[in-house]
Amino acid sequence: MVTRECGRSPDGLRWDGPQRWARRWGQMILFVGLATIAAGPAMAQNEDTAEFDAGRTLEYLGNECMGVQDCLTIKSPNRTRVDAGQSVSIVTQCPSTHPHIIGWDTRQSEHIATHLGRPAVQSALTLLVTNNTDTPGFIRVFLGCAEQIRGTTAFRQYRGGNPSNLNSSTVKGLR
Repeated sequence: MVTRECGRSPDGLRWDGPQRWARRWGQMILFVGLATIAAGPAMAQNEDTAEFDAGRTLEYLGNECMGVQDCLTIKSPNRTRVDAGQSVSIVTQCPSTHPHIIGWDTRQSEHIATHLGRPAVQSALTLLVTNNTDTPGFIRVFLGCAEQIRGTTAFRQYRGGNPSNLNSSTVKGLR
C-alpha cells in the first residue's frame, strides 16, 4: 500500500516527484546513449555522396558570351582539382584589350557546385567552388570578355549538377 504520509512504495523506493523523475531521466539517457552508439555507423554514412555520379561531367556549353558580338572567351589555364569535401576560390581575369565581363561558363564534375563569389568587378571574376562528395572533382572556367560594357543585366549566379544516381526511394524522401 502506498501512502503519501510515508512517501514510500511497497518495494521501499521513494515515489515522490524529484527522485522519481531523476531515476526516469537517468534510464532514458542511458537508453538514448546506447541507441546512438548502436546506430552510429549507419548514421556516419553520407547518403548524399552516393547520389552523385563522380564520373559524370557537366560539359562546357559556350554560354559565357550570351550572344554578344566581339566577345572573347578566356579559358582558365588548367583545370582545377577540388579535393573531397573541400572548397576553393578561382579568380579569372579579362585581358586589357577586352576588359568587360559578359558572363561565365564551366566544364566541371557533376558533384562540384560553383557559385559567383563577390559581384564581378570590371575585369575579374571570383567563383567559389565546393566539392559535395568524398571523391575529387575538376573544373575549368570559361570567361566571356568584351571591349564594351554589356547591355544586359542578367548574370549567371550558380552552376551545378543534379544528382544522376537518385533512386525512386530517395526521390520520395525528398518530397
